[in-house]
Amino acid sequence: FVGNDKAVKKLQVAAYHALGHPNHMMRDLSFSIFGPASAGKTTLARIYGEAVRLPFIEISPKGVKALDDVFDFIDGVLSRAGIGLVDLDEGEHVLPPCVLFFDEVHALSDGIIQGLLKATEFGDAIMQTESGRILDTYAATWMVATTDEGKLFDAFRTRFNPIHLQYLGKKDVAKIVG
Repeated sequence: FVGNDKAVKKLQVAAYHALGHPNHMMRDLSFSIFGPASAGKTTLARIYGEAVRLPFIEISPKGVKALDDVFDFIDGVLSRAGIGLVDLDEGEHVLPPCVLFFDEVHALSDGIIQGLLKATEFGDAIMQTESGRILDTYAATWMVATTDEGKLFDAFRTRFNPIHLQYLGKKDVAKIVG
């Protein structure tokens, strides 16, 4: 990843910390990535997921209309990876260590945002869907991205450690081309 050295350094430190744990879990910090379109927000999040060797689950607001859709999407990605959710009781599941990335988080519906508040709360970490399914998100590393920091829901602002990206300067562009 070229450029945005402060952002890269912040995620390098987090990755180093995560790799120090046997399961690579990094729930201590959640990240919000802000920056203009095509500044590398999604790419940086993916690189972090690869660095910590955890399943990376990218959720787009266009693909989910309810928390049940979020649950099904997460379950599908993990199942295809050969991991799957850990089933407890009927309707109760535990998320294995993974990186949950919500791109353009400001475009999520209010219902999904409200459901994610408990899930992203450090002491709670529970997502309950409209159909009553419960997902323990304790082991998740949360990442969200948006092009407009002002559109981020206020309660999320306190839950996520901000990372700001900018367009690359001429030196960084030359480095990429070179």
